[in-house]
Amino acid sequence: MNDNLLMLMFSTLAITISSIFSYFGLSNEIMGLYLFLLTADYVSGITKALVFKELSAIKMKAGLITKISMLFLPIILAATMKI
Repeated sequence: MNDNLLMLMFSTLAITISSIFSYFGLSNEIMGLYLFLLTADYVSGITKALVFKELSAIKMKAGLITKISMLFLPIILAATMKI
């Protein structure tokens, strides 16, 4: 994939997410920190699984789905408050 196309896709995604946060009155900095903490938690879970030799694709998928759903939780709450 071309680097320019990849950068365009990333920029479009970042602008879209930032626009959603702005519409619902969520701070970009706080949501960025929240995303960082969710990512750190996911990486630490993978590290723990590697150390204890319990790495499983099913557990990784479940953890990823959980983190993604937790990312949408503040957006859903903000949308509910906006109604």
